[in-house]
Amino acid sequence: MIYACDVLVTGNSTVALEAVLLGRKAALFYINEDLLAHGLPLHLYYDWVTFSTEVADGARAISQVTCDTLQDQQQRRAKVCEDWHCDGNAHIRIAQVVVDAIKLKQNQKAA
Repeated sequence: MIYACDVLVTGNSTVALEAVLLGRKAALFYINEDLLAHGLPLHLYYDWVTFSTEVADGARAISQVTCDTLQDQQQRRAKVCEDWHCDGNAHIRIAQVVVDAIKLKQNQKAA
């Protein structure tokens, strides 16, 4: 889902770090209810060009998601995954980026 998001909204700092490694914007929130997905594709709720980073706007977007039915969330998730060609292997790609960075650093030290 990280690839499918304009902004990642999460209460998990590790998930936020993964998003940043992939070049995505991340917002950390402490939330009492888990969202169905870690990612929040805000363009489905707001015009991204005019989206404000005000707390109230972010809260409205999150509350809209939590009010949606499970079926609505699943349909939206399926469409976003299809549009963004998500394959569920983001964790593997993240691990590969980290491994490649370590190898590069080791090669630079050896040279």
